[in-house]
Amino acid sequence: MEQEYGVKTMIAQRSGIWKSLYAKYHLAMVLQGNIRLRFGEQNFYLSEKDVIIFVPGDQAEYFGGRKSLLIETEMDAAFLESRIPVHEGHFICNSSVDQQHDYAPLQRLMVKMALALTKGNDMSQTYYESLAYMLVYHLGSNYFEKTIVNIENVSEKYADRINEILLYIRQNYGKGITLSAMARHMRWSSSYLSRFFKNVFKENFVDYLKRYRLERSVHQLLYTKESVSYIAMDCGFPNASAYIQDFRAYYGETPGNYRKKYSIQKEFSRPMGKEDLSENAVSFLEKMTKDLETDTELIMDGRQECHYMADVDSEEKLVVPVWKTGISVAAASYMPFADIADEIKEAQKDIGFIYGRISFLMTNTFIYNPENDSYNFYYFTRMIQALRKDGMIPYLDINYACTNVPVKGKNYIIDAGEFLRCLEALLLYSANVFGIGEMEKWIYDIGIVFHFTTHNCEDPDAFAERFAGAYRLIKRIVPGARVGGFDVSAVFMADHCELILNRLAQKKIVPDFISVNIFPYVSLENNGYINYAYASGDGFLKKYVENFKGMIRRCCQPGDKIPEFFVSAVGTTLMHRHYLNDTCYQSAFVAKMVIDLVEDVDLLCYYQLSDMNFSGAEDQRLLGGRNGLVAQFGIHKPGYLIFMLMSAMSNRLIARGADYMITKGDHDTYNILLCNPVKISGEWCLKINENTSLSNAYTIYEPGESKSIFITLNHVNDGDYRIISYHVNRENGSLFDEWEKTGFWENPGIHELDYLRQAIHPKRNCSMRSSVNGQLNFHIHVQPFEVVMIEVVRMV
Repeated sequence: MEQEYGVKTMIAQRSGIWKSLYAKYHLAMVLQGNIRLRFGEQNFYLSEKDVIIFVPGDQAEYFGGRKSLLIETEMDAAFLESRIPVHEGHFICNSSVDQQHDYAPLQRLMVKMALALTKGNDMSQTYYESLAYMLVYHLGSNYFEKTIVNIENVSEKYADRINEILLYIRQNYGKGITLSAMARHMRWSSSYLSRFFKNVFKENFVDYLKRYRLERSVHQLLYTKESVSYIAMDCGFPNASAYIQDFRAYYGETPGNYRKKYSIQKEFSRPMGKEDLSENAVSFLEKMTKDLETDTELIMDGRQECHYMADVDSEEKLVVPVWKTGISVAAASYMPFADIADEIKEAQKDIGFIYGRISFLMTNTFIYNPENDSYNFYYFTRMIQALRKDGMIPYLDINYACTNVPVKGKNYIIDAGEFLRCLEALLLYSANVFGIGEMEKWIYDIGIVFHFTTHNCEDPDAFAERFAGAYRLIKRIVPGARVGGFDVSAVFMADHCELILNRLAQKKIVPDFISVNIFPYVSLENNGYINYAYASGDGFLKKYVENFKGMIRRCCQPGDKIPEFFVSAVGTTLMHRHYLNDTCYQSAFVAKMVIDLVEDVDLLCYYQLSDMNFSGAEDQRLLGGRNGLVAQFGIHKPGYLIFMLMSAMSNRLIARGADYMITKGDHDTYNILLCNPVKISGEWCLKINENTSLSNAYTIYEPGESKSIFITLNHVNDGDYRIISYHVNRENGSLFDEWEKTGFWENPGIHELDYLRQAIHPKRNCSMRSSVNGQLNFHIHVQPFEVVMIEVVRMV
């Protein structure tokens, strides 16, 4: 059924094989059946509701099952191109492979357009026309992206230069621009720009500019009623005569003849009536309409679709950049066995953590040998030097490990005298080697001794005495040091922390900070036996932090300074190896952690940098379920990629919600972080001591649902913006999923490791977008476990 003007809609019932060569823009949507589509060198499989677009010149071959039913909508080039700047970009519209866009708007409009043809009343024509214009609006707003670079065989390192050249030409082609003027804009010499331009575009600047102006003039010839003289001047030609001469040389005829030959001046015709449609087609349309309306209701109640708005000129919140404040780099006892320096160097290059935490530094056999009453600071010195070399500040975890520590009942017995002697020796050695000024930058975290699985713990009263002695000792030797700690578990040690704070208050000691470690567990006690389950609820990190901070405020005396709040260790698991540490759960956990805690903590330290640290001997498998950001062979896990992407965010927060965060940088730049975490299922929550098999790793999670997220930035400066989005999901950036595709390697060889190092990276999309009336809109389809980072930069 045809519309003689810009839009033609039909319902086709087809089977077998058929080929199409498109002379117009063509949207196809499957109503019934399954279709295999061969398009170029690719095959696509379209099922019910799938939508795909073809542009003029595309050729496709269809393979349809019995009685395949399609809605097909054609749009004349003149109708579409006068409303969408197709010469500046490309359409992304293929729901069979594209998971980043929500196709419900197109689906609803195409079905409604087809049903409008079944109506016989006088208003059906007007209704059809309004739907046609809405279809074009959605295509241009949601499924069209301006191209940043489409120059072939050019290194990506030149992308920004090429983009700036193209943007300058697009913004100034109607003016009398010259090569020297553009060279001044680029801050290059004219000769260098001329050579660069010829190498990239394979023609000189004058010829390129003339061709660009002629191509832009064609749009005005076809889609406006302006005179040839006006178009010539508007497109940068010196006069109409020069324009006509250049046009004839390029297109073979005058602008006036070209306009008469190709301009389309037709009107809508009456849509065909219901009698022209088969009953089967009408029933499918009506059924799909009901399904799509149900989808709309789900969207409206907030379960599938979210719309967030941020005013970029509102008051900014300066926040601590918790996404790079700290990382646990190694436990003291593993310093001799891991080449940590290379790992620190790489993390600093990619992320730039501020603090590097050394765990269990005061293990009673690490720096002190009781057999000959001697100290050895060799490995400690290596670690401090490695941190300082790459610009990381030492975070000293002054905590005894549980090895060989006597136990009385449930309490560890710590020799406070020996502890203070070792600490004093360490401080005096550091002061002599590194200097007091350097040591005043460090963090000194004095932790209570506690065992996670046995619940054996140092007596809180005894610890308060030991902490007071260590606090005074550090402040005497390093007066400007930040001293605090306890390193207590947020899951079940709030009472211990409160008791210690009250004892210290009696001694007139207020720690500079309180440190808490948070892991996703809750404790379960049954007949005196303590076990743990995963904490699968939303916002458990935020809940633990709020509870602890409230307790700290209650313990402080009026007029006392409230200690800072540090999360000294946080991660997906603590003591049990589990493949959830290797899947995309890790990346979603990291993003959600930052979003939840960004305004509530003063320092956040992720546990831990590498699987090689804390772990001892490794196995033959590529992955072992440990909780590092880097696998044992130095390959980045999903969590590492997210920290790397977040490092570009500024500390100027303008918006935050349950699953998103937006920061503002300098010169009209913005970063948008989105995540779609998936809960661990209730069944697996009760099986903390069990590790699932590799092939069943994802069965421990609840079924995840995709999110359709709209972001609107209000009050932005009008102009063109470069949009770069990075996606970490199961298809892109997941070491575990890439490993699984290979069939679970054991004893991976050098070629396999090299392949994975190259393969594990986020998916990167680039586009250009223009703000309209001070508003930028984004529509992102976020898969389960997926994290998306969007960089928005205004082009000037």
